[in-house]
Amino acid sequence: MADVVHAELGESGLAWVRESLSAGRALSAAVLERAAGEAAKSVWAYVPASANLEANGTLFRFGGLFTANIARGAWFGTFTRLCLHRGTIIVEDELALPSDESLRGSVGTFAVVDSTVLYPKVLAPETTADEIRKFILGHSSGYPLNSFWIRGVEFVTPEALSEPRVHKLAERVDAVIVSGWDNESLLVLEFDPSW
Repeated sequence: MADVVHAELGESGLAWVRESLSAGRALSAAVLERAAGEAAKSVWAYVPASANLEANGTLFRFGGLFTANIARGAWFGTFTRLCLHRGTIIVEDELALPSDESLRGSVGTFAVVDSTVLYPKVLAPETTADEIRKFILGHSSGYPLNSFWIRGVEFVTPEALSEPRVHKLAERVDAVIVSGWDNESLLVLEFDPSW
């Protein structure tokens, strides 16, 4: 991980996270509403140690800032810093629909919120960073790549979640994880960075 460093991204990072959430669906909208109302936030990412963030690092939409190895290091750094070997990760797929043919044999592995498909995964101590990366990439249609981390074990049931339950779930989210730099790294918004 010597090739990547932790970087606080300030207002430009927060604006990118908000843009990503605004392009999402039900859970993203509820978390965006929460993010607008809470002042204490930290937005950060792992970036190449040689990156000049002032010059081009805040152009989060574009790739080319990371090599493949550095990108893997950035994803690994993100998961390590968040201690994602516990809790629940939820990926929102803004393009999938409950009626999709590919979901018919997957009952019980996803939840539906206002016709949005959510994929929850309870993380165990033995869950590797690579397994988390594959889970996130395998359950998102691309942009936006919006995923959410809850420190506790959150069982998201396959039944349709009502709007009040979506807002309750949004209140439990400890970190929002969105893609940046064309999926070369992740931006993380922490609601309580003190933990």
